[in-house]
Amino acid sequence: MDRRKFIWIFPLGGAAIAWPGCNYFGAVDYDPVLAVPQTLLTIWDQETAIEIGKKYMSQFPEEGNKRKLVRLLRENLASDENDVSTALPEVVEKDFQEHRVVTVDGWILSRTEARQCALFSLDDQK
Repeated sequence: MDRRKFIWIFPLGGAAIAWPGCNYFGAVDYDPVLAVPQTLLTIWDQETAIEIGKKYMSQFPEEGNKRKLVRLLRENLASDENDVSTALPEVVEKDFQEHRVVTVDGWILSRTEARQCALFSLDDQK
């Protein structure tokens, strides 16, 4: 490779490597309702939901960041569903029907509820 090609290719290679990192470390944009475990907050206070979220993330460290949790929560929502607050209870019910549950601190939760608590706890750390 001659010097002229190197001068053109080197910055492009650096940009190609850096681009995914820029997207990964940027702010995560999502509907804040996604992070609020409404059903659980009728029986728990916010501190309990936050603690459950932290314990869930310690059990499942691969889900310990906002980007991953938002992606996982959105996956289960219907693509044409605009109202997250009405869609989430249906997803939680389906989780229980299909045995997608986890036990966190003695509580049997749907995966969706547990992920919401985790996201709720990360939102609390602002």
